Amino acid sequence: MSDSSNTAPDEGVGQTALGTQQLRLPFTIKLKAQEDWDAWKTCITMNLRISKLQGYLVKQDKDAYDEQKDSIAFLTLFGTLDPVVAKSCHVFKTTHELWKYLQSVYEPKGTLTKFRAHHRLLTMKRQDYKSLSEALSALEASIADCTSRDWDISDAIKVNRLLTLCKEDMPSWCFVKEDYMQRAKSNDPNITFQSLVSEARDRIRANNTDSTALFRLIGPRKTFHELQSFEEPIPTISNREVLVHVRAVALNYRDIGVATSTYPFPVKDAVVPCSDAAGEIVEVGSAVAKDLAKGDTVVGTFDPTNLYGPQQNWRNGQGGPIDGVLRQYVVLPADAVVKVPREAGLSFAQWASLVCTGVTAWNALYGNLPLRPGQVVLLQGTGGVSITGLILAKAAGATTIITSSSDDKLKYVREKYGVDHTINYKTTPDWAQEALRITGGRGADFILENGGAGTIKQSIEAITMGGIIAVIGFLAQIPQSEMPDVALLALGKGAVVRGVTVGSTQLLEEVVRFVGSKKLNVPVETTFGFTREEILKAYEYLQSGQHVGKVCINVE
Repeated sequence: MSDSSNTAPDEGVGQTALGTQQLRLPFTIKLKAQEDWDAWKTCITMNLRISKLQGYLVKQDKDAYDEQKDSIAFLTLFGTLDPVVAKSCHVFKTTHELWKYLQSVYEPKGTLTKFRAHHRLLTMKRQDYKSLSEALSALEASIADCTSRDWDISDAIKVNRLLTLCKEDMPSWCFVKEDYMQRAKSNDPNITFQSLVSEARDRIRANNTDSTALFRLIGPRKTFHELQSFEEPIPTISNREVLVHVRAVALNYRDIGVATSTYPFPVKDAVVPCSDAAGEIVEVGSAVAKDLAKGDTVVGTFDPTNLYGPQQNWRNGQGGPIDGVLRQYVVLPADAVVKVPREAGLSFAQWASLVCTGVTAWNALYGNLPLRPGQVVLLQGTGGVSITGLILAKAAGATTIITSSSDDKLKYVREKYGVDHTINYKTTPDWAQEALRITGGRGADFILENGGAGTIKQSIEAITMGGIIAVIGFLAQIPQSEMPDVALLALGKGAVVRGVTVGSTQLLEEVVRFVGSKKLNVPVETTFGFTREEILKAYEYLQSGQHVGKVCINVE
């Protein structure tokens, strides 16, 4: 076997020492650099089992990937090192077939958990990482998803593999990569994956003067306590994007769902959470329209691809399937930001609160038939959407009714926001009848339905003939067997029951213009700082349900 070239041996001639054995590799290894082949040899000569070899099934060249050959290679190596599989005569056409076979081999032994952990790493989506920190974050997320924690020297090699996928050539980090490889080959038992990651982060912070702080959810997403801070380079923009210095972030219940895996839509690994932010433009792309300039105060829309009309899918929501805004700097498409009027006198936190909460309330009141002066709007609860809907409805000349289980909260809303009528649904469980009494038997024209299955029956009872119920939440769940016949009930009232899921950039522009022209007091109850400890407190406070209005984070 020749080590003089930068390419792997030809098919049928690859072999290397494994203890006293000679392992022949009957397949072509397509590698770009000598050091990758050296790493491959190191793995084998260190007499590692398949859990140490699996990372090399993912080739750098997607075009060169041969699934059948690679799965045979996987089996060959595994079979040589593991007597159980060595006795098998199976030929696997795909890695999936091989994985299913290994499941059947290892599950009875009770050792599948660790293998599954490595298999998860093996099947990580191949991405082009913009920075070392982003690559490390993705790797951490996959590892943290697994129960086995005895990560060792092969993790250093996996880090090196991620480094080779970076989009940009970053010479200042080369020493990190070289050092990792040298230490990987040393087989020092004191080197762990976590220590390597921590050291890499320290080096990044020391060598990056133009860095930005951000937070990612690292782990299996069982709790928001998995939030971890990172330092990454300030992102660069294309000619149709803007770079925004984030000054405030507003939290939503969705953010808790993302952090706890209860959000029912896709979420990327190691995601930067949160979708609602306000800030100042610090850089503008060359092809951006002249109405956006450096220094403008802007908010970014929830889904940068949804410029107008209803939500088309859930693949582009910030802080879920794509990275969000819990960071100091964010790049956004110029078409997906809205300039806000500074003369309105609102804080960054108040503007940020309009992105999801304000747009959802606006969509509920104006997204179908528009609200008219003199109509009645009933709002459930005292969270951000309900209180924002309250101030919008009041400003539009509507009569407002709000429900809560707390007399103290209802008193606060009466005194601060001037709601016309309040109902304590705890002391008045048949609140629909109370709403009918307040409206003289007519019912409400609009209801912002926050409860979902547990409250929809009473909402239909409380709606007027031909009224609109905007379903915006699902906080009051009940067993499926107790679900009311919504179709029949709605038919009896001639009511429209419509799901409201945030809204488009067009709706964001409308609510910003409305709030700015009337200088409305967007309801921000409390703000927290931009440290991990403070952010966790913000999440905890939001989850507690004690708030009246929005919970925000000042990114200063």
